[in-house]
Amino acid sequence: MESIFRKIEGFKKKEHRLFFEVDAEEGVFESEQCASILNVGEEGVRRFYTFLNGELEVDRLDLRATEDGSILSGWGCEVFDILEWGRPAMLLELRTAEPVMPGDEVELELGYHMRPGAFLDEPQKMYDVTVSPFASYAIAPFIGHYPLFSSNVSPFELTIRYPEGNLSCVPGALISSRTERGCIIDLYRCDTPNIPTFSVAPYEKKVREKGGVSFEFYLYPDQAYVEEMFDGIFRIPPLYFDSFGDPGTRVFKVGVVGAVNTGEMGGESKGNTIYCTDRVFRRYVDDPDYRVEFMGYMAHEIFHNWNDFYVFFSGNLSMWWEEGGANFIQAWTLERLV
Repeated sequence: MESIFRKIEGFKKKEHRLFFEVDAEEGVFESEQCASILNVGEEGVRRFYTFLNGELEVDRLDLRATEDGSILSGWGCEVFDILEWGRPAMLLELRTAEPVMPGDEVELELGYHMRPGAFLDEPQKMYDVTVSPFASYAIAPFIGHYPLFSSNVSPFELTIRYPEGNLSCVPGALISSRTERGCIIDLYRCDTPNIPTFSVAPYEKKVREKGGVSFEFYLYPDQAYVEEMFDGIFRIPPLYFDSFGDPGTRVFKVGVVGAVNTGEMGGESKGNTIYCTDRVFRRYVDDPDYRVEFMGYMAHEIFHNWNDFYVFFSGNLSMWWEEGGANFIQAWTLERLV
C-alpha cells in the first residue's frame, strides 16, 4: 500500500476547477475538471501518476503546458482493488516526451462518467461516492471523485448541476445559482485551500444568525431537531475567534448525509462545512444525556476550520495535530461552555 501511494508523490495542487452533473434518477454522475499542479519534487518527471475511483470511466485525460495549452502527454490506466478503501481504484499513468522539471506548473484536464452498471446507490455508506435518489454526495478526501496528488488541498471553484427539488451543500461561498431546463446550477468558490466535496439532497435549509455569524443547516425532510441545539452551537465560534485568531469565516454549514435512522455517528469537516449523519441530530432529540456530547462533537468539527484549513501541518504527526488537536480543544471547549 505504501509503495502504491508513493507513486503520486512529488506534485502539489495549486488550483482546481470542477464541474459535476448529478442526477440519480437518470443514473448520471459526470465531471469535467482542470487542476493546476506543481512539481515540488527534486527531479524532472516523465511519468505522472494519480488515482480515481474505479467505478468511473475516463473520457479525457490530458496534461497541458500552462503557457500555451499544448498537450504534453499520453495516458493509460490500471484498475485494481485497494482493500483498505473497500472499493476498486484506478491508477492513471501519464507519460510525457519531455520531463516536467522541479518548479514547473502544468494543467491536468480530466473528464469522466459513472461506469455503466456501477452501483453507487448506498446512502448508508457515508464515506463512499454515493449517487442515490435519497441523497448524492462525495464528502471524504480519498474516495477518488477527483484526481489524487501528494497534496490535495487548494483553492477551488466548483460548479454543480442537479435536478430541481434538491439543494447542494458545498464548502466555500455560493457565488451564483440559476435554473435551466429543470435543473439547478450552483457555482461555489473556496479561496481557502480545501478539499472539493459536495452533497445534494431534497434538503430543507434552515438558517440561523447571531453576532455576525450564521449557520446554515441542510436537513433531510422531517429531520428531527430542536431549536435549542442551534443556540448552543453559536457559542463556539466567538470562543475560537478570541482564542485562536479569526480566519474570516462568517458562514458555517452543516449538511446531513448517509441514511436516515442509521445507527452510526460520523462526521467530516471541510473548513466552513461539516457533513454528519442523521444520528448526530436525532440523538439530541431522543437522549437528553447526549446534549453535552453533541456540543463536544460540534466543537471538534468546527475546530477543524482552524487546525486543518487555517493552520497547516504536514508530516508523520499530521493526524496527531488534526484529530488529536481537535479532541483536546473539544474537551477544552466543554470546560468553558458547559
